[in-house]
Amino acid sequence: MAEMNLTQRAAEAWLLAQGHKVTFQRRRSPSFVTPSGEGFEPKLVRHNAVVFSASQLAALRASFPTATLLLFAAGASEPEAVVAVEELAIPGYWRQYRLVLTDLSRRAA
Repeated sequence: MAEMNLTQRAAEAWLLAQGHKVTFQRRRSPSFVTPSGEGFEPKLVRHNAVVFSASQLAALRASFPTATLLLFAAGASEPEAVVAVEELAIPGYWRQYRLVLTDLSRRAA
């Protein structure tokens, strides 16, 4: 089994408890896909901010525009919010969450 971070592990456990049969996709977005094609992307919320890389957001919007984001607080066993990617304007705000877009290609070497 591919290695998952703590947020992904919590998301997998929660999805399975909700009755979803999911496959984990390491280093791909969304992180979890069902046999019927539903996508789920868990995100860690830090200081009410959710960070997306430009490539991650592009992949979600291109291949899984109806993917569902699962927003987890650190150490939580269930998401504090569940929302469809298509409902969000990124960068921007959704409810109390600041949605941040990063450009990893601009990082200093």
